[in-house]
Amino acid sequence: MKKNYSSPLRSNPSTPLSADAIEKNASVFANDDETAISAEYLAYPSDKNDSNKPKSVGVGHVIKRKKSIIDTRSIRPSANPIGAESMIGPDDRVQANPRKYPYTAICSLKIRSSSGQSYMGTGFFISPRILLTAGHCVYLHGDNGWPESIEVIPGRDKSEKPFGSVIANEFMSFDEWIEDKDKNFDMGVIILPENCPFGEKVGWFGCKTFLDEKEYSGKTFTISGYPGEKGGREQLKMSGVGECQGPLLKYDIDTTGGQSGSPVWIVKDNKYYVIGVHTMGNSSIGNFATRIDLDFMRDILEMIKDFS
Repeated sequence: MKKNYSSPLRSNPSTPLSADAIEKNASVFANDDETAISAEYLAYPSDKNDSNKPKSVGVGHVIKRKKSIIDTRSIRPSANPIGAESMIGPDDRVQANPRKYPYTAICSLKIRSSSGQSYMGTGFFISPRILLTAGHCVYLHGDNGWPESIEVIPGRDKSEKPFGSVIANEFMSFDEWIEDKDKNFDMGVIILPENCPFGEKVGWFGCKTFLDEKEYSGKTFTISGYPGEKGGREQLKMSGVGECQGPLLKYDIDTTGGQSGSPVWIVKDNKYYVIGVHTMGNSSIGNFATRIDLDFMRDILEMIKDFS
């Protein structure tokens, strides 16, 4: 992994989303003390013109790779439009216990852009100071790029924060996501301050990949995250059988806005291994995660080494 430790220039705040735009968007959620928009609204809008690239704002690290001669990371179900997360039939999600591992390692994210707009998402620990999430939670294409800050709330339990929270302002994402909005690289990283190794308190997930794509078929995938219709306060989970489709994992597991960045995991030998990061979906063909392949595993190991 070749990292370009860029120093993005701070730009003037963009105009916040209008009330009319918010009213049209089904991914806007309000609760007693805040109104927030699910982050995938910017990444996969239904009626937004995303032709203009935003100026970079905030503190971010760009992950660059040398491109291989043969690019195998192409989305196979491209014949169907893929957008924000979807319900696949009736809602079969159930409430998780956020005070019990592995759900303690899953975090509600309160994302604040440089324009002052609030967004919500989900992230999870893979080491004491590093969280994985969706790329569109750490780089907001429609709102100045890198966010101003993200409040990380592990194991959030409605109005309670049983493990406290921490403000993060250091992020990483892939050059392919930042420059080209490539769905195959919709993955982001949140780095906590050195004095806040929250993962030591709440635990973290291991990561796993299979070289043979057929190995994914028939395995039970589980997703747990913080949906927007619950105000980003309640963690819901669901399991189902999934499969691999090249750079993506596909499954008929119900998700809604706010669950972007949720871990997709399997259980092996009583241990929890993340195999992908939930990012998008389509109600007619299923929901999808960015798969953690061998290249991503190498990137993750190097990040853990750099920020341990």
